[in-house]
Amino acid sequence: MVYLKTEQVLLPRQVYIGDRAEIRCTFETDSPGIRNEIAQKGVIELSTECFAGERNLSLYDIKKVTIESGSYNKYTLVVTFNAWHTGKIQLPDYDIGYAINADRETYLVKFNPVEIVSITQEESISTIRDMHSPLLLPGTTYKLYAAAISLVLFIILLIRVIVKRQKVSFFFKNRILMWRYNKNKKQTIRALTKLKQNSKLLDSEVSMRIQNILRAYLEFRFDYPFTKKVSSEILMGFYEATNSMISEKKLPACEYITQVFIRTDYIRYSKDSSFERGEKDDLITNLLQAIEVLETEEVIIPEMEETNA
Repeated sequence: MVYLKTEQVLLPRQVYIGDRAEIRCTFETDSPGIRNEIAQKGVIELSTECFAGERNLSLYDIKKVTIESGSYNKYTLVVTFNAWHTGKIQLPDYDIGYAINADRETYLVKFNPVEIVSITQEESISTIRDMHSPLLLPGTTYKLYAAAISLVLFIILLIRVIVKRQKVSFFFKNRILMWRYNKNKKQTIRALTKLKQNSKLLDSEVSMRIQNILRAYLEFRFDYPFTKKVSSEILMGFYEATNSMISEKKLPACEYITQVFIRTDYIRYSKDSSFERGEKDDLITNLLQAIEVLETEEVIIPEMEETNA
């Protein structure tokens, strides 16, 4: 039986109840069995059952025992444990030779007692202290206030949206409708401009296309079946579509568009009839202005001059 001379260190230095700690015992031996066994693996986990005496598990709980090599012939035995009792704790000797079967000899490590500290005893606490609010990091209070204010504002906004959901719904529906009206206007202007630039079509074909483009535009813009109305019914269609609420600025535009339908009917159905010189371009130009009036009420359309076929 050989007792190894050790230098013991407790980590951490101050251990409280429930803490996990390590007892590190550094020793030196020239045992070839220990040297050969550890040299092959570097660090060896040993059995917790190789203590030479009985362990008091009510005071502590051994979690792990390891041995690792240091410099030549120097080794460190590490015992990891949890403490369950205050005061001095004494671990029984540990038999390293038996644990690693080195040279069939007994190499014992003797542990010094370790002190387990109680926080209440250390700080002389004899009664339960009053409760205190949790401490916050610097600047955290302002962030909490800002978050609380933001949450309140969000809740207020949400309540207003719920209360005024009909107005909000109407607003978005109106925005979508205005976008569709604008798209319808642009498509109509594009189609009329393209027709104005086309010089290969017969005047009767141009007249038919003008009517088709206008009917499609008006039916979508006023949600009224202009595609099913003959030319003589167009002006009455404006009154019916608006419940006779045509503004003074829009009325000339409506009358002009009606005259265009009548004029293009004449070009389509009268034998050998055609547009006068420059009439097609002027007619389409004035139509574009009329559409702007219906959309923006900014331009006043001149009355269409009567022409003789």
